[in-house]
Amino acid sequence: MLLTVIYDDEVEALLRHEKIYASIDGWRTSGAFTKGQTIKFSGDLKLERYSFPGRALSPLGAFSYNRSPAFIRTEIGRYCSIADHVSVMGPAHPLDRISSHVFTYRSYFNGPLREEFGQTPEIKAFDVNKKPVQIGNDVWIGEQVTFKPGVCVGDGAVIASGAVVVEDVKPYEIVGGVPAKRIRMRFDDETIAQLLELQWWKFNCADFAGLDVTAVSAFISALREKLADGSISPWDPGFVSLGAKLDEIGQRQKSAIS
Repeated sequence: MLLTVIYDDEVEALLRHEKIYASIDGWRTSGAFTKGQTIKFSGDLKLERYSFPGRALSPLGAFSYNRSPAFIRTEIGRYCSIADHVSVMGPAHPLDRISSHVFTYRSYFNGPLREEFGQTPEIKAFDVNKKPVQIGNDVWIGEQVTFKPGVCVGDGAVIASGAVVVEDVKPYEIVGGVPAKRIRMRFDDETIAQLLELQWWKFNCADFAGLDVTAVSAFISALREKLADGSISPWDPGFVSLGAKLDEIGQRQKSAIS
């Protein structure tokens, strides 16, 4: 169930204080919402500081940005780039019954049906699959991508624009099409293994100063040296229980109105 809050000065101040930004361009806190606008969010929403949800208050890791407001029931790692118009499919329907219609499994339909006609077919449970999509770290998702609920996307993966993703995507795999299929891998197996071992996304990219981020092999070697001499360590900016904080504001707003 989604909760709501009215965007006002207090909400904007909260985002600024917690270092949750509306735009990755200039790290702005304002601009994604207008004053007086109603914002929907999940009560258990948590974001890592230095994330860029824009108009999509989804659970993001540090330095990830999401430009798709409908893509909010999703777990997203660090350093992800999510374009506009990304979405998740609606609930599943049964394909092995006499009908895919809700009359075979939904009481909300069959209750009124019984009241109107005095009887109804027996309903039987069906898993509609509302599991969240899970996005790893350093994932790039192009425009107008659609995900099947419950899909997992591995670290370093790339999803081409317009793809319909119905199966898990492996780390550093590039996929595209309908349904999405492998186009190629970003790197060779040895390089991928090293990147997954190092998990560079656990660090603050500001600490990569002096490293050549355009040369993957050289970067891996340099990062290993920094780890060995202790000049770099994993970074923890902390998570913000934004859903709970926004709900507190929302409750005060409702009390003020009543």
